[in-house]
Amino acid sequence: QMYQSLMSRKMTLEPCTLLSMLEAYAEFGLIEKMEETCNKIIRFGISLDEGLVRKLANVYIDNLMFSRLDDLGRGISSSRTRRTDLAWCLRLLCHARLVSRKGLDYVVKEMKEARVPWNTTFANIALLAYSRMGDFKSIELLLSELRT
Repeated sequence: QMYQSLMSRKMTLEPCTLLSMLEAYAEFGLIEKMEETCNKIIRFGISLDEGLVRKLANVYIDNLMFSRLDDLGRGISSSRTRRTDLAWCLRLLCHARLVSRKGLDYVVKEMKEARVPWNTTFANIALLAYSRMGDFKSIELLLSELRT
């Protein structure tokens, strides 16, 4: 009850408090509270460290909520900063796990437009997804692009 009365008041929380709350929610797997707090953090432009992002991603993966990985990847890369490799990995993993050709192609296209250099992790995720789809033409195209 005390928690509800505290949260019902319009309280401003320090960034470190929000980050601690997010970490606690992730630790206990409280997805709804975790997402609410994460959205606040992203809205305020507070950056998340990679360890915390990995914790959040693990909560989604453990709960088979793969579509949320794309949202997380988009969220951690605000318009002010360049997307990190982790953000691209989360987005690729989302569409690879959902076996979404359109989604995967779209992320690959975005990566090309952003001139993101391919690394082994990106290639493995995309190649595994295309092989699960049986899309050997895309595998061949991707491998030929990686060679150049």
